[in-house]
Amino acid sequence: MVVESLIMPFMKKVDLEKRKSELKKAIGALSRKKDEPKLKELRRELKKIEKAKEVLEKPLPTFYFWYCNEKASNLAEFTEAIQRAPNESLNHHAEHHDFSNWLSKSVPQSFLVMIKEAEEKRNEELRKALLHAIEKFAKKKLGIK
Repeated sequence: MVVESLIMPFMKKVDLEKRKSELKKAIGALSRKKDEPKLKELRRELKKIEKAKEVLEKPLPTFYFWYCNEKASNLAEFTEAIQRAPNESLNHHAEHHDFSNWLSKSVPQSFLVMIKEAEEKRNEELRKALLHAIEKFAKKKLGIK
């Protein structure tokens, strides 16, 4: 499985902003047509996008990756950094439980357990496990199965 396929489109900031803009335009157009059922559906989707931004962009202390210039101050940046960081950096941080220590005071225990389990893996398996944990956490926060 390709690592990029693990990232849901709503987790990419550019896609999130683009979809939000599209929804606002559609809501404006439908408001003039008085299409209430469709308006309600679009407003629900817009709320989910805003919640996703809230979840993924919640400020965290800055995390600096070794062996590269990557850093993260929220889960969205963490996701992007995980995708770009070399295996050496990911392995180093996993061996020292840096990811779980960094997140320990900021995230629910259930998410922290997934991160700790991911830290037991190495190389691409570690990368996939970290991305999967973030995706699962985001889906749960948004009520997506």
